[in-house]
Amino acid sequence: MDQLQALRTNGLRALAFASIIGALIVWLGAIWAGSGFMPPIAATIAAALTAYVALNGQGDITQRCAVAAGIMTFPMILLYQWAGSSWMIDLHMVFFACLAIIVVLADWRAIITAAALTALHHLLGNFVAPELVYNNGADFLRVVLHAVVVIAETAALVFLSVQLQRLIIAQAEAEANKRAMEEAAAAERQRVADEQRLVISAVEQRLEELAAGDLRTKIDVDFPRPMQNSRTVSTPRRPISTGLSVRSRPPPITSRAVLLKSAAHRTIWHAAPNSRPALSNRTPRSRRTSARKSTRPREMPARPAKPSGKRSSLRKQAARSSPAQSLP
Repeated sequence: MDQLQALRTNGLRALAFASIIGALIVWLGAIWAGSGFMPPIAATIAAALTAYVALNGQGDITQRCAVAAGIMTFPMILLYQWAGSSWMIDLHMVFFACLAIIVVLADWRAIITAAALTALHHLLGNFVAPELVYNNGADFLRVVLHAVVVIAETAALVFLSVQLQRLIIAQAEAEANKRAMEEAAAAERQRVADEQRLVISAVEQRLEELAAGDLRTKIDVDFPRPMQNSRTVSTPRRPISTGLSVRSRPPPITSRAVLLKSAAHRTIWHAAPNSRPALSNRTPRSRRTSARKSTRPREMPARPAKPSGKRSSLRKQAARSSPAQSLP
C-alpha cells in the first residue's frame, strides 16, 4: 500500500502542475480570444484551488476527487473564453485529454467523478446556455455522441486504473513476503550460529579442565536438541583379543579314524594312478542330478560278501597295530 500511496501522491503533484499550465494557457489565449479577463481570472482561481488541495490534502479519496474536478474546469473555461468561435468544436477534445491524465491517480472513483462532471456540463449547457457549449446552438444528438465517446473512454480508463492498482498491491505484497522470508532466514542463521557458539565454548572449556587434570569435570550446559549427543562420548565395545588372527585359527578337531581314512585314500591315489577311474566312465553331473531326481527305483549292486574267519581278523589286527606304515 505504501507504493500505491506514493504513486497517488506523485499523481496529485503532477495534476497540480498541470493546473498551473492550464491557467497559463488561458492567460495566453486571452490575447486573441477577445473575451476579456474573466476567463483568465477564473482559470487562476481554479488552478490555485486545485494546486492547494493537491499539495496539502490527506491523500484520501475526497482529495483525489476534488483535484479531478478541478482539472475538468479548465476545458469549461476554454469553451467560455472561445464562445462563438470556430475553435469551439476542436476545444471539446480538451475534455478527453483532461479525463485521460486523471488516470495518474490510479483511482477509478476520481475518473468517474471527472466523467460525471463532463456529462453534467454538456447537458446543462445544451439546455441552459447552448452558446457556451456549441457555436451553432443546442444540439442534443451531438451531446449524445459526445456522451458515448466519454463513456467509452471512461470504461477503458477505469479498467486501466483498477488493473494498475491491483498490480501495485500485488507487487507490494510480494516484496513484503520476500522481506519477511529474508528476515526469517537471517534470524534462523543467527540462531544456529548462537547454538554452535554455545556448544563450542562449553566443549572447549571442559577440554581445558581435562587437560589441567580435572577428570571429574562434566558439561552442565543444556545443548540444543540436535546436539544433545555431543554431551557424552560413547566408546565402542571391542572384542577381547586372543592373540589369534583369522588365518591362525586352530584346525577343527577331527577323530583319529577319519584322519587315518583320509591318509589311506591319498596313499592309494598317488601310489596307483592306473587304478583311477577313467573320465569317460564317470557319469556327468547333469545325469547324476537327473538320476537322483528320478522316481524310478534303482537296482543296487550286489554287496560282496564280508570276509570272515581267521584271515579277516588278522588283517584288522595288522591295520590297528601299524597305522603309520600306510601314510604317504
